[in-house]
Amino acid sequence: MPSLDFGADEMSDGTPDTQELRRKLTTLLHADVCGYSRLMGQNELGTLKILKEYKAVVGELLKRHHGRAINWTGDGLLAEFDSVVEAVACGAEMQEELCRRNEQLSKDDRMDFRVGINLGDVMVDGAELFGEGVNIAARLQSIAPVGGLLISGTAFDQVEGKLGYQFDFVGRQKVKNIASEVPAYALVVNPEARDPGLRITNCADPGIAYRNLASVELGNLAPFEDTKNQIYAGFWRRAVAFFLDWSLILVSATMLLDLIGFSSVLGPTLIFYVLYMTAMETSPLQASLGKKIMGIKVVDENGAAMSPLGALMRNGAKVLSVLPLFIGFFMAGFTDKRQALHDKIAHSLLINEDTLALKQGRPQKLWT
Repeated sequence: MPSLDFGADEMSDGTPDTQELRRKLTTLLHADVCGYSRLMGQNELGTLKILKEYKAVVGELLKRHHGRAINWTGDGLLAEFDSVVEAVACGAEMQEELCRRNEQLSKDDRMDFRVGINLGDVMVDGAELFGEGVNIAARLQSIAPVGGLLISGTAFDQVEGKLGYQFDFVGRQKVKNIASEVPAYALVVNPEARDPGLRITNCADPGIAYRNLASVELGNLAPFEDTKNQIYAGFWRRAVAFFLDWSLILVSATMLLDLIGFSSVLGPTLIFYVLYMTAMETSPLQASLGKKIMGIKVVDENGAAMSPLGALMRNGAKVLSVLPLFIGFFMAGFTDKRQALHDKIAHSLLINEDTLALKQGRPQKLWT
């Protein structure tokens, strides 16, 4: 069953009666079962039994943390809390308890939830809540990892340092029907297995899980494929990086070869260039010095660091990109993912670190 929004823009009975409306600041928790339609298709009676049991567990947690269930619509819950701290504690305990219960079930019967929490201004009409504050909680739920909890920046500001839980900043999220990007923080479910580089993509696809963007191991890069392809390093940025690297290598190699008495410079310099670029692109930097200066990192088409063989193939294939007339290099200005000929041969991508930083809400290095 798809996630449900309980805001005014999604209600089937039209807009609320404005004469009865008032506004307030409150904390919203939105929870939804992952793959509910699949579970119902496999075993209706069994699924309903588990859902009823899990609803009872959630109901007890709501009472314990002074929350109020606004709606239980099928497998979706909207709840309200006066305290952000209580809401986050409730959501975290809910995932912990349901995870423990899932471990006692077969893999096909497990019922996982996603949870989103937001502190926001809402409109009140009787017992119902409406507005963007509600919808943000629902949208965060829709992009939360399975069995995970995602909270907005407004909620995080209130709980930081007040609970024994850890959170990772996962970037400013562009979510459906919300004009401004929403800063989001993910609950660290297992601190022992925590990767400090965890991020999630700027994408409302609920199937997208964490991406390790700290080392630009992006996993599936498809979520970054926007219409302008800004996540990929453009032609001119690459050209400047190439000029910096080639200038450095040409000067260094010429001086070294002159010292040891080599009469021919071009051949050894090309070999040195290929080896240098291969070593740098497979190092932790994932970039040569020129690319590092220009805010570029090299990854394979799966978002992982280049293998030594892949990096060697990439830099060796530049011979083909040079001939004729550097056409293979100019391809980077026209291909979908800004790939030059040697990138296509080696299945590599050049990532614009500044755009990536901007999407994550991190400081940019050099360029806007």
